[in-house]
Amino acid sequence: MGLATLFAHAALLAASAQTAPASPDLTTIDGTIKELYAVISRPTPGPRDWDRFKNLFDPHARIVVNGMSGQDPSKSYFGSLSPEEYKTQNASVLERTAFTERELGRETTVFGEVAQVASSYETTIGEAPSQRFQRGINFIQLYYKGGRWYILSILYRPADAQNPIPARLLPPR
Repeated sequence: MGLATLFAHAALLAASAQTAPASPDLTTIDGTIKELYAVISRPTPGPRDWDRFKNLFDPHARIVVNGMSGQDPSKSYFGSLSPEEYKTQNASVLERTAFTERELGRETTVFGEVAQVASSYETTIGEAPSQRFQRGINFIQLYYKGGRWYILSILYRPADAQNPIPARLLPPR
């Protein structure tokens, strides 16, 4: 192997090491929540790492959205998807656009090997930071088994005028 080939291989290895996602810390609730936000977010259009996404969840996990149809609370709806169904429903849209979701604040309750996390979020669609799409709360249920945390369910609800994010779940001003 010539020196030029050796340098080319070294450059390729260095480039792949820089672009490969860091190994997630799923041994902590904080690491698991950070990985959830990191894997769904991408500041430029392109595919998500759906294997990395799936790795966060229990095999029977559900992702549930609660939304409103207009101003009438009686027209509230719920939609429930498995992580695989979430991928099928959202992969093409997420691939065509920049979409980021960042955590604003969090409340965590732990009881033994079970945790409930209320995590407020803000989503941005598009490449300009000013293109905020929505805010809301992710209610994330997790359990600890085999040295790591698994997400059992996420119930998320966008905030609105009748249901703003509580101040305790927002960053200090």
